Amino acid sequence: MSDKKFRATPAARKYAREYGISIAEVKGSGAKGRVHEDDVIEYKLHGQVKISPLAARIAEIEGLNVQVLEGTGPQGKIMKEDVMNLLHGGKK
Repeated sequence: MSDKKFRATPAARKYAREYGISIAEVKGSGAKGRVHEDDVIEYKLHGQVKISPLAARIAEIEGLNVQVLEGTGPQGKIMKEDVMNLLHGGKK
């Protein structure tokens, strides 16, 4: 399916094109699922994992695999508390 059938900002489309990312693979955070540039950047950095910048930084420092976490934030986003729970032996 063509990327033109997915709602995305021009900036998101440009960034995705530059990095060879299909807009179809990126979950949009905008109205009606519209993909914004930040969504594409997050996808590039973390694959399909939605994670807050602070949680991502803590996980990187601690060498954690965020793929095993279930986020408790909006739309399943991994938050700092989720990473801290994993670090302290809490639930995944």
